[in-house]
Amino acid sequence: MRALCACHTCGLAAGGAPTFLAPAETAQNIAATVWQAGQDLMVPCAHGKWLAGHVPGAVTHLMKDEGYFSVALGRTAEVLRELVKTF
Repeated sequence: MRALCACHTCGLAAGGAPTFLAPAETAQNIAATVWQAGQDLMVPCAHGKWLAGHVPGAVTHLMKDEGYFSVALGRTAEVLRELVKTF
């Protein structure tokens, strides 16, 4: 199984691949995690909700009180723990 950790905040997935993939590209044997900040002014929360709803089996983290940089800077360890747990 391959893993994709989609963090719109940093714009990168595991291995440095872009996270802006069409849901159909992630639906085949890929464990997906979506991290979305509710106060993100660059990527609307609705986008993260849509993505989570269209990627089968996605684990979703919608953090309503977080912003664009607060997830990237304040939750990096949590994102990495989730990624390691996936393997």
